[in-house]
Amino acid sequence: MSVGDLLNADLAVGGRLAGAAVRASLGSTRLLVLRTLGSAVFVGTEVVGLVLLLDRFGRLGGWTTGEVVLLLGLAQVGLGLGMLLGDTLEPPVFSLLIREGRLDSVLTRPVPVLLWVMTSDVQARELGRASAGLVAALWGAQLAGVSASPLTLSVALLAVVCCTAVVVAILVFGASATFFTVEGSELVNAFTYGGATLSAYPMQIYGSVVRAVFLWLVPLGLTVYVPALTLLDRTGPPGVPASLLAVTPVATLAFGGVAALAWRAGLRHYTGTGS
Repeated sequence: MSVGDLLNADLAVGGRLAGAAVRASLGSTRLLVLRTLGSAVFVGTEVVGLVLLLDRFGRLGGWTTGEVVLLLGLAQVGLGLGMLLGDTLEPPVFSLLIREGRLDSVLTRPVPVLLWVMTSDVQARELGRASAGLVAALWGAQLAGVSASPLTLSVALLAVVCCTAVVVAILVFGASATFFTVEGSELVNAFTYGGATLSAYPMQIYGSVVRAVFLWLVPLGLTVYVPALTLLDRTGPPGVPASLLAVTPVATLAFGGVAALAWRAGLRHYTGTGS
């Protein structure tokens, strides 16, 4: 069987597992609707607070209200989709899978372990966050005068895809650390929710160290802020030109590759204990 056939088979299995998880999450429709609305309202409240703040103080780092709302919207779409795909990788949830023995049971099955974990419990409520983020991004783009074109749509799609991938990779790092220690949840939250919040604002308001961390170490800023520079035809702070857009997918793939290596190392450690 070729590599392509194996990949197609894995994707087919993942699709069936994800479908089953979504159907299970839809079992309590009322609860799902309330949680989804809650996620959307949370993002909406953040947007309203931002608009009121900028209405009082004017620009933020030289950026207008519409430009910052666009940034925030893109970040929330990426975070929402990333959490939708990787919620079960959060250390508290993943450690529960280990303690209950559910991970041990899947190790004996011909299913990719990471794919099984990611599709074992899809949290559809995160669609509320992603949907509200999309509305905010569209509104911000309108306020900022960004016109729809093949280029702008492609750049926005690149931002969302790369941001989603980086969020999932951060969660993979967190799950990998859980194989060694259960004390990793706060650090993961700092880089997922904290990173998404940080990348929702212009990078020039942060110091050089923070910019370096979230551009090159954990490239959430690279996946949101740099594409926004292109969308808005803006120049970034020193060392962060809009031309870095070409680096965004490369950095995302590199970060994801390191996360995959960390996962393999953690899984080898876990199976090596005789669990």
